[in-house]
Amino acid sequence: METTLNYKRSAFAQELLESIRCGNYTAGMRILSERDLSDKFSVSRNTVREGLSELFEMKILERRGRGAFVTHEALRIIENGKEISGTPARVMVLMSFNMHESPIFRTIFESIRSGLNGRAACEVFFSDMLPGAAAENVSANDIVLIFGESFDYDAIREIHQRCRQVILINAQSNVFNTIMPDNYAAGRSVAEYLYENGHKQIGAALCDPELPSEFNDRFRGARDFLREKNLDIMVEDIADKSDTFRIMQTFMDRFLSRKATAIICFQDIQAVMLYEAARRKKVRLPDDLSVVSFDDRCYTANCVPALSTVRYPAEAIGGAALHTILTVLEGKEPDMHTQIVPALLKRESVKKLI
Repeated sequence: METTLNYKRSAFAQELLESIRCGNYTAGMRILSERDLSDKFSVSRNTVREGLSELFEMKILERRGRGAFVTHEALRIIENGKEISGTPARVMVLMSFNMHESPIFRTIFESIRSGLNGRAACEVFFSDMLPGAAAENVSANDIVLIFGESFDYDAIREIHQRCRQVILINAQSNVFNTIMPDNYAAGRSVAEYLYENGHKQIGAALCDPELPSEFNDRFRGARDFLREKNLDIMVEDIADKSDTFRIMQTFMDRFLSRKATAIICFQDIQAVMLYEAARRKKVRLPDDLSVVSFDDRCYTANCVPALSTVRYPAEAIGGAALHTILTVLEGKEPDMHTQIVPALLKRESVKKLI
């Protein structure tokens, strides 16, 4: 009697099937214990038991004593029902509304879409709170890639139970696969650049430096480098956070009153606001005040003076995302966390003091 592989099986069972099909587990081999499987796949013991029960019913696994072993018929059953899925592989890209015009996202998405080259379908969904309603349509053969700033982690955990893999772009997590810039290293590189140019009085244009975020990681990197040089980074507590331009004006005024020679902005839009604030106050950049920033938006090289900034490594992150997706499609375990060190572009907005 031919066994049909039911594609509604759990994502955990799907992962085990893929491991057997790829030869990671061969006929007669004992699989890991329930506890080890739970740790390996980051799922509950109950999920492991349910998945194993599915594979016992399909005669992919058999019980011997207290262990579970791959049957000699397992590979044949899998190949006969080869539509290991009955549904083709799909990459679901979920992103927040504000990403739709982002050149960074465009670069990452194009890397993924072109690199898949027909090996999996690629569909895009938007939401104001990720993963959003698209999560209701996730199936066991999906690879879910989430790109945004605000996440419902409980919903993502539910998705993780039902799909092949979840990949977070530009976000930190100890549970899910993540691909992101090394913002801490980027912060260090900015502070080192200023220090090498003789700057020791450096302000951080960040309202909430202790708030967990990519900005916080950049701040910590800069702060830690300066501490190693026995220097403190200047911070200011600004009560009224309703107007970003006024915030940048206030940062500039306060840091100049404290004899700062340089300011670190944590995204390029802050830096160009600082440029305008300086123009209005007739503060000369970089003679009176040096400026560095992050992201390297399309206009930064054409600012006056040309803005020194850290380039977001969109091409490398897109390549890493594609590599992770292809690794999963091949039935292999991807790297859990990938961090890419961004490049600092040294232009004209930093004055050499020594």
